[in-house]
Amino acid sequence: MKALDAYKGLLKELDKYESPTFSIGDFNYFFNKSVQDYITENYKDIDPVQKDIDDIRSVLKFDEALSFTSGKASLPDKYQHILYLELTCKFKVDVGKYKKDVSHTFTEVRREKSSQRGTKNAYRKTSFLRPYYKMDIDSVYAIIDTTILELTSGKMDYIEVPEKVYLNPANGADYDDDAQNTTIAFPDYVVTEIITVCRLMFLENTENQRFQSSIIENQVKTE
Repeated sequence: MKALDAYKGLLKELDKYESPTFSIGDFNYFFNKSVQDYITENYKDIDPVQKDIDDIRSVLKFDEALSFTSGKASLPDKYQHILYLELTCKFKVDVGKYKKDVSHTFTEVRREKSSQRGTKNAYRKTSFLRPYYKMDIDSVYAIIDTTILELTSGKMDYIEVPEKVYLNPANGADYDDDAQNTTIAFPDYVVTEIITVCRLMFLENTENQRFQSSIIENQVKTE
């Protein structure tokens, strides 16, 4: 589905509610914000509900290789939410059933909680059986027992930032050009659901008088 199709669908939906004028400028703002809200809502239940995964499959990336240096790896450029992380390590010493120089992939790597940091509780300390990770704005950090393990590689599944949807507000715009009328990556039925999210968001915002003034100003700029 193209951006223009989504815009027309929104106009039909909004017409049912006798809403204020919904310009192309409004569409470019509210629709992209609705896409983010839709992804966030589905991400919350992504483990137990298969439909949620299917709905946002166009922004899912799997088995992204991570290059670690001193336990730190850069996140992908379009990273938004992590879904899964695995770490492959080599044993430095013999320990339990694991022998020195043998590699092992940890597939249940959990995110470190604030309550685990600086604790003296032995059950919460990092061990070679319980690797963790933490993240900042652009990096992921592996937390392993470096006296026993040497981190060799990692990979992750994640949700990427979706492409921005854009519809050119200029009169006479060439909507056959993708640069002026984005092809939306989501399946058509998902776009229909996002249209519903966008309609509700727009109507809720326009109930605020100060926000109405802002919309009028935006319309003057784009029309």
